[in-house]
Order: sequence, then C-alpha cells, then structure tokens
Amino acid sequence: MMQQQRVLDCTNLDESGFHDAIAKCLDFPDYYGRNLDALWDCPTMLEGENIRVALQGWIEFEKSPRGAKILAILREANDDIDGLTFAF
Repeated sequence: MMQQQRVLDCTNLDESGFHDAIAKCLDFPDYYGRNLDALWDCPTMLEGENIRVALQGWIEFEKSPRGAKILAILREANDDIDGLTFAF
C-alpha cells in the first residue's frame, strides 16, 4: 500500500484550532472529543493505514500553553502506532 502524505499546519493554532485541524487532516469521526485523551484514542484507530503527516509550524506551536503536551502525544504515537507517522 502506498503511503498517504498529509500536511498539518500548526502555525498560529491554539489548542482548539489544533483539534479542529488534526480532526480534518486525519478524518476523525464526529465523536472526536477534542481533548488529550481523544487525541490518543482516535489515531490508534488508524493503525496499519500507512499515513505520514508532515507537521508545519510545530516549533512555535510547541511553545503554546498546551502545545508541548499535544506534541508529546504525537511523538508517543510515532513509537506506538504502526502505520501512522508524524514528521516533525
């Protein structure tokens, strides 16, 4: 299966905007809870899908109030979810 390439632009996003952007980027279901627990749960459903998400603007986003925690979850997903890669 060919790897799907997607882009997630974090530039000028707050936490709410990030949840909107990642939900759209990864086609999360309508019930996505827009919180840190849901940010872990929904990507696990994509295991084996062979998706690479290029993160843009992540350096500045990481400095935002919850940005570091959000990006830590995505880094953990890189280690734990086969077929889903977040490229920093």
